[in-house]
Amino acid sequence: MLGACQQQGGDPDAILMAGGLTSFDIEREQGRLPAHSHYRMLQLMQPYLASFHETILSYDIGQLYQHYPPLISLCLNQPSPRAALEVLLAYRPIIGSCDELRVRRGAQASQYLYVNQGPASLGASQAIPNFIMLYRILRVYLADPRVSVGFTGRPPPRHQLLDQFFATRCRWEQGENTLTIDNAQLDCPSHCYNEPLGHLQLAQLAQICADIAERAPFAYLVGERIRHKIREGELESDESLLKEVCAAMNVSRWTLNRKLQGEGSSFSTLLREARVSEACRLLGEGDQPLQNISDRVGFSSQSAFNRFFKANTRMTPLAYRNARQ
Repeated sequence: MLGACQQQGGDPDAILMAGGLTSFDIEREQGRLPAHSHYRMLQLMQPYLASFHETILSYDIGQLYQHYPPLISLCLNQPSPRAALEVLLAYRPIIGSCDELRVRRGAQASQYLYVNQGPASLGASQAIPNFIMLYRILRVYLADPRVSVGFTGRPPPRHQLLDQFFATRCRWEQGENTLTIDNAQLDCPSHCYNEPLGHLQLAQLAQICADIAERAPFAYLVGERIRHKIREGELESDESLLKEVCAAMNVSRWTLNRKLQGEGSSFSTLLREARVSEACRLLGEGDQPLQNISDRVGFSSQSAFNRFFKANTRMTPLAYRNARQ
């Protein structure tokens, strides 16, 4: 996604910085991003995502497999199209867990809903790739899957490509993001199901999900506590914040520092990253006076805030705001 953004003139490094991230966060295997950073990046990439969606439209099932081999392989080894989509929904944490896919089963048809848990301004930008993946899997089982598709928000440029892909006229500015398909199609039996192999694939997926759940680093949890305190507007001093975080996590200062050091981090680093991230969010989302933002992120003077912000982003707060408007 960042590559497509760069091709359209976006600055991946600036986007990562605004989300409080580095290339390491993006590239590490089975890594996970904090939800607020994920959504911040998506907001900044919105002007550049049209080509990303067009690229995904060109993906065949083999390219999806290259991205998520254990998940896609199990989706392709199921007794029915419905079972394949149930696997995708059940094990989506392998792809990410900042959003949600649900299913509503009716008497005649089933409706798959993509629920955007981020800013409303994202519209259908994330529903689109999710529904493309659903439809690609359906086409492995069904020669001509007949679906109806509805998206929230306004249609993107070249939205007619989506009509061609789904073989239907997609509806826009709907109340929900939905993909609807008849139950008769979903419940067609597959004659290629290998049940013994399926059990092995399922065990592998379950282990991957368990590993992901265990990987939530301590530094991430501490960082979330810091961001929460900043957003509450209760940042009296760095020292008092450290005490509050230790109390909230039921650890001593010594234990907190030792565990952070073991992960190659520190409280001061996490506080700096949280301040940069929150300042970028406030500067990009409204027209609050700079002094108010300086106070919110815990600086005693606007000049100190200006120096801090420029040292970490290579831009003054005002220049950053102007560039985002």
